[in-house]
Amino acid sequence: MASINEEKSESMSRQFVSFGLGDNVYGLDILMTESIERMSNITRVPKASKYVLGVINVRGDIIPVISLRNRLGIGEAKYSEDSRIIITSFDGFRVGVLVDRVINVFTAPERDIQSGEAIFQNGLNEHVSGIINQESGHVLILDLARVLDLGGSA
Repeated sequence: MASINEEKSESMSRQFVSFGLGDNVYGLDILMTESIERMSNITRVPKASKYVLGVINVRGDIIPVISLRNRLGIGEAKYSEDSRIIITSFDGFRVGVLVDRVINVFTAPERDIQSGEAIFQNGLNEHVSGIINQESGHVLILDLARVLDLGGSA
């Protein structure tokens, strides 16, 4: 019976969308990702937090967009041909997150995902829930619940 459980845990895996912000590669769980959109006109919202860029219209739905660079404290960058807005869905909310570039969709076995808490002790990086080591480098898995906590003071 133990061997069946071991096989099951080894075969469990998760899919992620990887994207770049500056020199780092981040990932979001594919189950929280609705679509990936090209840059479009973002309507500014008065008195919004500095990381809330405004809202966009995606197929008739108005969706708020945040700058992931600002939210994570990475700093500003110019939008480019590669910039994308990842439309996410979390706890009934839809939010677009602006990233420098989308890299790919990949699958990682659960056993290869290291907990962020074990690596970043004392809450040094509360937005990262885990890290995956790939041949091309590390992928920092974002904790979307904490990133989208728009009531924070970041």
